[in-house]
Amino acid sequence: MPFLRMGYRLVLITSVVILSFLTSIVLWLLFRNNQKSHCKWVGWFARFWGRRACAAIGLSYTVEGDLNIPAGSMIVANHVGAVDIFLMAANFKLFFVSKAEVNGWPVVGQMAQLGKTIFVDRSRRHQVTGMIDSIRKRMRDGFNVAWFPEGSVTKGDDVYPFKPSAFEAAVQEKRPVVPVLIRYEGGGEPYVASWTGTLGEHMIRVLKSKGLRAKVRVFPPIPPAKTRQELSRASHDLLYHAFHNNPNEKNSHVTEVGAPSEY
Repeated sequence: MPFLRMGYRLVLITSVVILSFLTSIVLWLLFRNNQKSHCKWVGWFARFWGRRACAAIGLSYTVEGDLNIPAGSMIVANHVGAVDIFLMAANFKLFFVSKAEVNGWPVVGQMAQLGKTIFVDRSRRHQVTGMIDSIRKRMRDGFNVAWFPEGSVTKGDDVYPFKPSAFEAAVQEKRPVVPVLIRYEGGGEPYVASWTGTLGEHMIRVLKSKGLRAKVRVFPPIPPAKTRQELSRASHDLLYHAFHNNPNEKNSHVTEVGAPSEY
């Protein structure tokens, strides 16, 4: 049964990827000379893509909190695996900040480019400066920008220390930061959503899993601060304490999104 489930979902997610790739090319051709309009349409389509991707892999999830965040916000979340990207895209109109090596991945890299992802090589200081400038421009134009300040995927068993660099964009633009906590359960093993091994191995585990569920908890925006360290510490501490102290606490504003029928 796991292999039948994987095959079925593989067909679905492949269809989503192909449709998304073709749509992204069309949007680029239509709006390549108008970057703001291009970003607007890409942001809208990314949300559609995220929802279809979640359905294709059989992921059900609940959202706690208010998704109506101020335009031009910085969104930060803990990072478990590739499914985080589907979840974030499904619930927010946003653009991602990603490590530079993703740009070189087959298919994924091309889709990220067409999706107006902001790439950065953190080992090169001048690229970090360029990343901050790119994030500032997106937020200034009213677009939300999301990134994972832990800097790497985790087992989903904790909220690890945040890297503060990109928070500088929110400081300079005086924009709020929206913290988001992602938790997974089910799927046949505790860390099925965690990215271990290659991307292929990671996705095989996800596609074979049964009953994978996620909780997305959206916290009220943190007001602009004077330093990136302040924003980093405030958002990390909020997510860390929520993860450890109130894992089952319910927000009054809860939306549940179900997955399609399972094999």
